[in-house]
Amino acid sequence: MVSRNSLLRVTGAALVASALPVRGGAQTRTVIRVESTVDDSVTPVLYGIQAGTFSKAGLDVQLQQAASGAALMAGVTGGSIEIGKASPLPLIAAHARGIPVVVIEGSALFLAENPITAMIVLKDSPIHTAADLSGKVVAVPALKTLDHIAIQSWVDDHGGNSATVKFIELPQTAVISAALLQGRIDAANLVIPTLAEALASGNFRVLSHPFESIGKRFLIAVWFCTRDWAQKNPAALAQFSKAFTDAATYTNAHHSETVSMLSAYSHISPDVIKAMTRATTAVKLDPRDLQPLIDAAARYKLIDKAFPAEELIA
Repeated sequence: MVSRNSLLRVTGAALVASALPVRGGAQTRTVIRVESTVDDSVTPVLYGIQAGTFSKAGLDVQLQQAASGAALMAGVTGGSIEIGKASPLPLIAAHARGIPVVVIEGSALFLAENPITAMIVLKDSPIHTAADLSGKVVAVPALKTLDHIAIQSWVDDHGGNSATVKFIELPQTAVISAALLQGRIDAANLVIPTLAEALASGNFRVLSHPFESIGKRFLIAVWFCTRDWAQKNPAALAQFSKAFTDAATYTNAHHSETVSMLSAYSHISPDVIKAMTRATTAVKLDPRDLQPLIDAAARYKLIDKAFPAEELIA
């Protein structure tokens, strides 16, 4: 297995201003600090670093893991990182509040025919329908984000009442599996590879795929930056977008070659990753893949009213 250190360079808080030039051989490369949570949609960046795709584009992309979505958003807006990967929902809410963040690339796509996320319960749980979730505790990575709104939509569209469900925040890690086993929560929505690891244990079963209530196809993760950084660094942004698209095109077609790097990054067994459904990365940023989320955000009052997805795209 390739060691984690050979796959990515983790940066610390000591890094200084954005778009720093670094001397590498005969060329000067631009430093771009990138942050992501642990899931399969980071694979194109892992591959792009290892294969030299970013380096060849004149970039020194330095990847670090985000402790939480909130910390990631704070890092981007505060300037400690240049580019982050997040669910579109916080960005939609931020845009509606006038916070100048913009989407620069798509990441993982939800495709109804190839689901990479699911709501799980204990294997012997009495919960089998949306109505059965009344009064139950459901874990989501953060309140008022995609998982939260998707579950609300699924419950309401399938005979339940989401107002009776208690939602709590838990990270997308083994903590959720432990909480389910201990009876502290009744259900949770997970994404691969954490979902695959939980199901491989034999302790859980899939209750539903709530994201289908949002749409049959939409972006569940995107890469973003501040509007100010995008405007001040057009060349670096163009280089990143081109290199990312090239890497994503390759990784979409070569899942077997990215098992070890994702395992090293996520600390999940290669056998689990080999057996799971892999994420499909959007190689073209299409506003139609964001609009269902904006409409759902308006439905559940995360924002006052819907707006055209084009407003959010750099």
